This record gives sequence, C-alpha cells and structure tokens, in this order.
Amino acid sequence: MKYPPSCSLKCTGNMAVKVFTHLCQKIYETGKWPADFLQTVIILIEKKPNATKCSDFRTISLLGHAARVLIRVLNKRIEAKANAINHIGKDQFGFRKGKGTRDAIATLRVLGERRLQRGKYLCICFVDYEKAFDRVDWRKMMWMLKDIGVDWRDRNLIAKLYLGQRAVVRIDGELSGYCIIIIIVHL
Repeated sequence: MKYPPSCSLKCTGNMAVKVFTHLCQKIYETGKWPADFLQTVIILIEKKPNATKCSDFRTISLLGHAARVLIRVLNKRIEAKANAINHIGKDQFGFRKGKGTRDAIATLRVLGERRLQRGKYLCICFVDYEKAFDRVDWRKMMWMLKDIGVDWRDRNLIAKLYLGQRAVVRIDGELSGYCIIIIIVHL
C-alpha cells in the first residue's frame, strides 16, 4: 500500500518532528527558504472537455508537504491578526474557514425570498476575481499585512516565498524544465 507523503511525515516519530520543528525555526529566524521548499509542480485541469487553448485550463500549484506546513503556520498567524481587529467583514465568504460558496448562495436565496415576499426589488452584483492572484498589488498587500500588525519576519517569509519560486509544468505525467516565477514585491 502506498501512503501519501503527509502520512509518512506523521509516522516518522518524535525525533523527526523535533528535526522538522528545528528546521522551521531556522527558516523563520534566517528568513531563508530552502531551495526545495520553493519548487512547485503546476498541473493543468481542463475547464471544459477537449480543451485546446491555454484559457481552457485551470492551473493548480503543488508545493511540497514540508513547505505547506510552514505556510499553514504563517496563514494561521495572519488569520489571527486579521480576525483580532475585525479586518475581515462578516459578509466575506471566500477563503474563510466555515464560510463557503454554499453559505453565500443560501444567504442570497433568503434575501431574495424576503424581498419578493414584500414586493421589493433586489439588485445583486457578482464579482468574479478571475486570475486575482496574478493581479495582486504586492506593495498594497505587504502594506496591509504591516498595517494589521503582521510581524516583519512573517511578511519577509511571504515575500521570499513568492520571489524565489521555481516551477515545472506536469502534462500527461511528463515534467517541463524549471522556470523561475518572477514577482515584484516591495517590503
């Protein structure tokens, strides 16, 4: 039976956990990611059958499990800071634990039904942030993270994570050569 890498990491025991914890602490202290933590495999998923153009595909980046553990720690810290100062509105459903698309649809349905029962108009605006990641203003993002009190070390690791990434594309089991992902980030 083949086990996923995350299970292997869990099964290695206390000594491996100590070594991995020490590695994460060293990354945090130095602000430097190991090169293999920054290597990403990009896979393509068809948006529609028989896709032929690049726009017919959605991409997903796969980072190594070890890198994802540290990224999750950073994510939890940022989430805690944003929640502590009520920076995230209660009406934001995307990218929040316990609030997904179904919740948003249910809310809209209840609002719509109530408005119809009272004979009132209802105007709805949907915003699709397609390719939002590619259009992030990194200066503003770093400024906002600083503004909500995210530690400079966390901001530094986030910036260096995206500055140093290398990626390969996997198509039909074959990997392309590595390319360097270039993003301009201002701290």
